[in-house]
Amino acid sequence: MSPTPKGELVLSKFVESQTLSKSSPSVKSPDIWTFKIKEGMKFSNGDPLTAKDVKFTYDFFLDQKALSDTGATSDLSDYLRNVEIDESTNTVVFHFKKIIYTMDTAFSTSILDSTLILAGAEKEKVTPQLWVKFHISTPIGNGPYKIVEYVESQFVKLAINEHYQGNYAGDKPAIKNLIVQVVPDETRVTQLISGEVDGLAGLVKDTNIDAVKMATTLTTNDYFRHGSGQITFHTDFGPVQLKEVRKAFAYEFNRVKFRNIFLGKYGISSEAPYSRNMWMMYDKDETLGTKSRLASKL
Repeated sequence: MSPTPKGELVLSKFVESQTLSKSSPSVKSPDIWTFKIKEGMKFSNGDPLTAKDVKFTYDFFLDQKALSDTGATSDLSDYLRNVEIDESTNTVVFHFKKIIYTMDTAFSTSILDSTLILAGAEKEKVTPQLWVKFHISTPIGNGPYKIVEYVESQFVKLAINEHYQGNYAGDKPAIKNLIVQVVPDETRVTQLISGEVDGLAGLVKDTNIDAVKMATTLTTNDYFRHGSGQITFHTDFGPVQLKEVRKAFAYEFNRVKFRNIFLGKYGISSEAPYSRNMWMMYDKDETLGTKSRLASKL
């Protein structure tokens, strides 16, 4: 499934239909989710994308032993019992242990090309998990772009994937080529303003934002962006073994001062479970980015 800009979950581009059912009447929410995969779907290298690839992907992450051998972890097994498929109908059936409201984030998994990975793993005599780790810099996917060239610590060049079917709405990318490159912190704002680079991510300092807003060659959009911070304590020795001590630190910590040091004048705080631009804060007749009815009550 894919999220829309409004936060709704809709069927992904390669899914034809979805059916929900319960394993027993006593189950509160449907715990059996069935998806029919569209015929003719392909990965960027031309390999077919079928129900077999979907099952392979989730079995890949459910194999805790093989995954841990690569240094990776997954919490899929906390929620997912197993996956079954019917290759004749190109259908995938998920059997869940429990359903949570963040299903979209807990299962945001890109489908893996089982044909490519299994052949490579057999040739190199390693597990599929290790093969993926060894070849992580040359991934094959079913998204809008494919990798043309990758130079470690420098750049990756992307071109349109001719097999891409479009997003949930059928839209396809208009930009033919993208270059994602490493840009020095000291010069990146200057490079943006001069047009040497077209876009930057992670400009959170107010001095950088001010420089961009003052540039006559650029236009800007203002919107709320949610984020979070964390302070981590050892809990196995010293005074911090006591939860009361950790609570005292949390109580005394000046979050507003920290926010101002880190973000400057553009940071805002929400003393609530959610920040102001998250879709679940809004009713259907409210506009995302404005002050929601819920926010006004906090």
